[in-house]
Amino acid sequence: MPLPQTAPSPMASFSRPDFLLASPGLCLQGPAAIHEHFERLNAHTRAARRQLGATPLRAGDALPVAALAMPEHARAGGATFLVEAYFPMALDVHTLDASTAPEALSICMPLSGEFRLRLHSGEYQAVAGEALIIDPAGVELTQVGAATHFIEFNLPKAGFLSLGAELAPGRWGGAPLFEPLLRGPLAERLRLMAVEAGKCLLPGRADAARQVMFKRWAELISLTLLDEHLLADSGRAMGSPPPGLKRALDFIAAHAREDILLADIAAAACVSARSLLRLFREHLGQSPGAYLRQVRLDQARAELKRGDAPTVRALAQRWGFQNPGKFSQAYRARFGESPGETRSPRIR
Repeated sequence: MPLPQTAPSPMASFSRPDFLLASPGLCLQGPAAIHEHFERLNAHTRAARRQLGATPLRAGDALPVAALAMPEHARAGGATFLVEAYFPMALDVHTLDASTAPEALSICMPLSGEFRLRLHSGEYQAVAGEALIIDPAGVELTQVGAATHFIEFNLPKAGFLSLGAELAPGRWGGAPLFEPLLRGPLAERLRLMAVEAGKCLLPGRADAARQVMFKRWAELISLTLLDEHLLADSGRAMGSPPPGLKRALDFIAAHAREDILLADIAAAACVSARSLLRLFREHLGQSPGAYLRQVRLDQARAELKRGDAPTVRALAQRWGFQNPGKFSQAYRARFGESPGETRSPRIR
């Protein structure tokens, strides 16, 4: 959810409640600063509308926030890895434009108070000791209860796909689909691991060390979810797709070798580019471009197994990858092995 990570209002250091991470923090002090901040967010950030609860804020109320930036190598999952905050008031966040959502899965974990989410798939609630794992692109409404202390952390979808490829090559076509509610020991273990990952992003560590340590903790969190909490057996179990999405999928299947653009897919689907992005995010958990790349890689793998290509370089170019090195990287991320490990003995 969109949270105050910087604030132009009067700021001060906070000491209560106790935060899990000793990272630098900022605090919106008093009703005027809190109201001004959310009014400014509504004016300048059109992706969501934020509405404070009806209960008046008191003069001594404060809203402390701590945020840890995502390392550069994982920025596709959003600019922020972890946010920790205490909301003295209730807050509703209405999603207006999901197309700007990061390519990540978010885990919202109240340490006190409660979280409520209305997703495309239904409504869910989490209290202390529980958590909600969500695709931000599927959120319609976020409700934070008054006096709620929580953490929220993001895990890039690309990490799930890469690890999923090692666990079961080709099994997951898009971002894995998880049961939203996490309870008990699993939620507690995820909290502990997220805090350890966050510690790697605190000042004082050498860049190389913090990058490696963070990557390993993020992988461990993702692997734990894939192993213990996956809801569907094959990523996005879609059933019958909406007509517009089906037209788009058929067009991609027929023209995957060609140099096609988002506008071409949208025109074939008879929808706007924005609607096309929304359909893919809601039903497949990825963008049309990511899906097109996945189809191309699947087709390239099939040709490798049949031995239909003279060289791996030629195969990469045929399926839209001008750089063989990038083709090999994408191939390994999807299938957990290199093209050379897949190819038929006929391809040298």
